[in-house]
Amino acid sequence: MKTLVLVQSNTGHGHISRANALGEYLNERVIITRPFTGKSKSIDFFGKDKEYNDLYQDYREYEPDVIITETYPFGRFGWDPYWIKQQGIEWQHNGILDILDHAKEKNKKIYALDRDIPHILPKEMIFYTERLNEFYDGIFFAGDGNFIDAYDQLHETPMIDCEIHNTGYITYPYTKPSVDKRDGILVYGGDWYELTHKFQRLFLEVKEKQPNIKMSFIVGDKTPKDILKMAEDRNINLIQRPNVKEFRDYLSVHKMAFTMCGYMTFTDLNITKTPALITPNEPTSSELYDVNGNVIATEEPYRANRYSDLGGCHWISNKDLDVDTIMNGIELTLQIKEEDIPDIDLDGGDYVKQIISSTLRYN
Repeated sequence: MKTLVLVQSNTGHGHISRANALGEYLNERVIITRPFTGKSKSIDFFGKDKEYNDLYQDYREYEPDVIITETYPFGRFGWDPYWIKQQGIEWQHNGILDILDHAKEKNKKIYALDRDIPHILPKEMIFYTERLNEFYDGIFFAGDGNFIDAYDQLHETPMIDCEIHNTGYITYPYTKPSVDKRDGILVYGGDWYELTHKFQRLFLEVKEKQPNIKMSFIVGDKTPKDILKMAEDRNINLIQRPNVKEFRDYLSVHKMAFTMCGYMTFTDLNITKTPALITPNEPTSSELYDVNGNVIATEEPYRANRYSDLGGCHWISNKDLDVDTIMNGIELTLQIKEEDIPDIDLDGGDYVKQIISSTLRYN
């Protein structure tokens, strides 16, 4: 079974990470990422990095049995000429419709992949429906339907003919290490450096007021030198930006974490059963809409609020962040017991593999 995963990614690493995590469950796959313009880049082409100029030629070179389009046809950043026109950007042909036409003609399997809170605009439901019904065999919403039901964002649209799956969250496989005692607070802000540095400066003040609290900062090349110096002076442990497994190992030995609530970070918190004080990334979060197109919530606050309701975290709006709210949040978060953190379905990668394998087997 050869699978081609096409990823549209402009900022951050969440989309690429989710595709890579899915790739862990697929035997033979190519994952190609592409921004609005410029060259595509394969991050897993038979173990070799490779740059591409034309998506259709890339597809024909690989000749997959299955095509998965991550985010497309949903989202504001699609490959489709319809979306490009909506964004006011000059259209550059990149082959997505050629791929779908050829794949459909050759009876290959085509799936759309989106996250637990999908990139869906009610006003564009006709466009989604047309593309899905013309080309797709199914939609994989990579979330736990008992936690957040992505189907709600389709507003029970009866016109979509393809199968719809809440797969479970798609994340990297992980075995949590045995730890005698967890200790300290891990402070992490992800790829949003300006916010991360704001968090770190606030926690430096917290450390001033409560010097006995153990802390670790995840830092990197963009961390300001004055933050590094002040952290060292206050005996804060500095961790150079880790890979996914290392990050999870660090979570597993800390008593709690202070983080945002992006898709992959959320799965990291849950798989390690780490009590969390969460400040959702509100300015850039995608929006959720009611059937009339009114905004009812944004992605990260919505996810954090649901998790808080189930006892997995406490959360503070980053608009309300100050030393006092953080200190109060730490006190509340430290009361969360590891064994009381809810089990979220994190087996989406295996679910997708099983669906694809069974479909090909009986087709």
